[in-house]
Amino acid sequence: MQSSNEQRSDKKEPAQEKSSHLMELDIVFCCDTTSGMGEYLSSTIDQIAAIYKKTKPFSDVIDVKYGFVCYRDHPPEEDSYVVKVLDLTSPLKTA
Repeated sequence: MQSSNEQRSDKKEPAQEKSSHLMELDIVFCCDTTSGMGEYLSSTIDQIAAIYKKTKPFSDVIDVKYGFVCYRDHPPEEDSYVVKVLDLTSPLKTA
């Protein structure tokens, strides 16, 4: 006969069971963030938010991670970036 401690260790945590059955989906958005693209960035953000809202209801069956790559077609005058990569994360975070 097993002790109660041994019996508990045989059981999986609900989160572990759930994560082992989830499909995985990585979505990476790439966007030209050169200053001349400024007028398009607002609609780009809106579209990313819409995609997030459409995928969110499936979070119980799909583990969705989001990433973002910002790039510029030339080095900026200020000392910042030409390419900036935001790692995959879940849920969607703003940077």
